[in-house]
Amino acid sequence: MCRERPRSYPRPVPSFLVFRDLPGVTRDQYAAAQRAAADAASHTGGADREVTYQGGFFLPAAARAICIFDAETAADVIAVNELAGLPTTSIVEAIDLRGRPDVPSSLLLPALRSMGVAFLEGVLCG
Repeated sequence: MCRERPRSYPRPVPSFLVFRDLPGVTRDQYAAAQRAAADAASHTGGADREVTYQGGFFLPAAARAICIFDAETAADVIAVNELAGLPTTSIVEAIDLRGRPDVPSSLLLPALRSMGVAFLEGVLCG
């Protein structure tokens, strides 16, 4: 599912989750990595190659992070992360169901489990 773009895209584009393994990374180092990702994304140009960094989640106990980007293709997201010098474990297209009252949470968690996102369950369920 595509999200409406807050920047200059004239059409909706997909969201992508970037998974990172970050052993030994501190909260401050992750914050610096977020700034690097946002800066690299802001340097993308042209209506067809724009990438927007939407933020992310740092899971210090698991030494992992999940970052959210909007872009036309996964290749564009890879290019931004390479420009920022950030490691990636995997990049997958995602459907953003946050804030959708028509999608009950009883459907969301099984869908996440079926995609192999079990390590997030504790974070999502609190």
